[in-house]
Amino acid sequence: MKSSGHGSRILWIILAVQILSVIGLVLIPRNQNNEPFSMELRGEGESPLFYLVSESEPEGTTEYTKEFFLEKGDYLLVAKYSCSSRDNSISILSDLLEAEHVRLDSWSTNPDPKTDHAEIGFSLAHDVPDIKVAVSAEDNEGFTVESLIIERAVDPVPAGAVIAARIATWALFCFLADLFVFFMIRYPEKRKIYIVLLIASLVMSLFMIWPTGYMTFGDDLFFHMNRIYGIRDGILRGIPWVKLQQNWYNGHGYPVGVFYGDVLLYFPAVFNIAGIDMQSSYKLFVFLIHLLTVFSAYFCFSRMYGGKIGCYSSIFYSFLLFRFIDLYQRAAIGEFCAMAFLPYLFYAVYLLWNDDFIKSRIMFVIGFTGILQTHLITCELAMVMVFALLIGSPRRTFTKRRILSLTVSAVWVLLANLSFVVPFIDFSSACRIAVMNNSITNVAVFIYQIMDPFDGHLITFATIQMLFVLIIASIFRFRKTLQGDHDNAKTENKRESRVSFNLLLVLAVLFIFAGTPFFPWNQIIKIRLLTMPVASIQFVWRFLSITGVIATAMICEIFSRISGDKKSHKCARICLLAVFILPGIIYSFTANTQKTYARFSFDSSALYSKWCSLDEYLIADTDYFDVSPDYSIGGNVTISDYSKDGTTIDFTYETDNGGSIDLPLFNYPYYRAEIDGVHEIPIENGNNNCIRLTLPQNTKGTVHVQFHMPLLWILSLIESLASILALVFISRFKRPEKRKQKIQTLKT
Repeated sequence: MKSSGHGSRILWIILAVQILSVIGLVLIPRNQNNEPFSMELRGEGESPLFYLVSESEPEGTTEYTKEFFLEKGDYLLVAKYSCSSRDNSISILSDLLEAEHVRLDSWSTNPDPKTDHAEIGFSLAHDVPDIKVAVSAEDNEGFTVESLIIERAVDPVPAGAVIAARIATWALFCFLADLFVFFMIRYPEKRKIYIVLLIASLVMSLFMIWPTGYMTFGDDLFFHMNRIYGIRDGILRGIPWVKLQQNWYNGHGYPVGVFYGDVLLYFPAVFNIAGIDMQSSYKLFVFLIHLLTVFSAYFCFSRMYGGKIGCYSSIFYSFLLFRFIDLYQRAAIGEFCAMAFLPYLFYAVYLLWNDDFIKSRIMFVIGFTGILQTHLITCELAMVMVFALLIGSPRRTFTKRRILSLTVSAVWVLLANLSFVVPFIDFSSACRIAVMNNSITNVAVFIYQIMDPFDGHLITFATIQMLFVLIIASIFRFRKTLQGDHDNAKTENKRESRVSFNLLLVLAVLFIFAGTPFFPWNQIIKIRLLTMPVASIQFVWRFLSITGVIATAMICEIFSRISGDKKSHKCARICLLAVFILPGIIYSFTANTQKTYARFSFDSSALYSKWCSLDEYLIADTDYFDVSPDYSIGGNVTISDYSKDGTTIDFTYETDNGGSIDLPLFNYPYYRAEIDGVHEIPIENGNNNCIRLTLPQNTKGTVHVQFHMPLLWILSLIESLASILALVFISRFKRPEKRKQKIQTLKT
């Protein structure tokens, strides 16, 4: 009792210090250089700065500006030009940054002949003395650059938003710290485990937080950073639930939030609003995901196999090479986040088989909600994993009570995720979205790559790691079987354990095989009902994510069988340490020291606004190169006072004979156009699937165009929040099974 009181006093002291520190946090000025800076490069007299004509050489013609000095900070280059094709480029270069392996090919643009200006946003982590601009032409008709203007990029954030974001950020980390201290005090016997898990999270994050002004570049990094910027801009515009992001394709709007779960990305967006530069916000976010993955895996596996085994398994699972490839090579942040929730599904199946139905439903909701709200494809694979586990053990699955519990769990998962499901289905049915081709990639693990991994794909290393795990686990499993066991009291439990291990081994082999080109994907995809779900997987080696969970469970089974054999236990730990942890650390170090880097502290939404990955959520048949930020007029129409703020446009018009205007907004559903706030104008499909408004003859007025979120979406969000609150409420009560056990204990 005294120790409990002492622990409570410590918590109260920590809480008081945290509350007082908020005052100082709010008073800290935002770390943003607001000093004006502008530099203009022009030609002499009335001559253009550059006039280039391709000389029919394969590489075209290139000229450079003189080198100039720029201080650390965020900048926007605006180029005024004229050209007749997109076969030209404007790039920002630096020999110093290239020597530092900073990725500069993103600091370039291919000017659009349909407009006369282009922008490039870039950010410098330190002073750079040798910046220069390269202008290249492959256009035989000539490429003229009138001027280049470089300005300091400043996108002021309202003081109220900064204060609110700082309080929210501080509250999050205070909550995590208080939670950690609380469990350290409440469960003193587990303190060493908690400290080990925290250190493991820091070690995994070390190479991402490596003290450099830049961050490791990955395949999809720009895509996910642009998603974060879109959420940030939506929040600053007073839109707490961002579904249609405005900063894509020169402000044409993009429903990435409708088709891609982004709940967790609100954290780095809020961090950035609080004054933390974007690259540091991203690194902090990665650390939180590592932390979530480690402790989620520990929570699930320790409940099934005990504290020490849960500690081992959580570290092994978190150090999966596939997770680090997702982080560094692919920058697949959605898949990387979703893997933090996969252990909950395995634990849910375990609880179902042990007739702990209420807790099983809760774990199903947590697991599937976390995965669906971060990565839809992983959710599909997770369903495959759960289905395979249930079908693989029919005797433990197909009872009336368990089938009923599974049905209730499925309904509960659906209700908790209506906020994602309803907009997804609604948008998919309301317009023709070019989501995906009906094919699956042939990029898979080949046998020759496994035999010679240094000549193959990086995914091959992750596959080899899984194969080694299967071999090690099988050796210890069958070695223990050959030793025999004459303890009749444990025979039944041993048999059940063997069934579990055999099932896991079969599933692991099956999922690894599914990631090879020898699996009959081409035949399966021809089945009409399976075409879309199979094609949506895109890369078959994604099965390694669920293979990692299965392999971790196999390790838990092995450790539980050899718990009394200290020699075997030690040998298994050493083998798995070499197979799990060392490859992850070596790869992370290699990826961080040998790859190129990028920097994201540019606080304006102009950064990479034209870029997107695969353009998979555009309206079908949209030319994403034809995304001029300007409007176009058809007929005799006069436009004035034109303004655009995100996906909202206002302008005043006057026309005698009537006409039309094409606006720089893609014609997605739920836009509304009104004249003087009274008369609604029908929205038509214009050039390149943009919004076209036909203006009536002999009229004038002010037009307001805005995206209106439908009531059905809002109701689905309210219902999802209510379902989650109900989940929290139910989890606070003791389960009936526990009540019965307590009553029987009292009676005896």
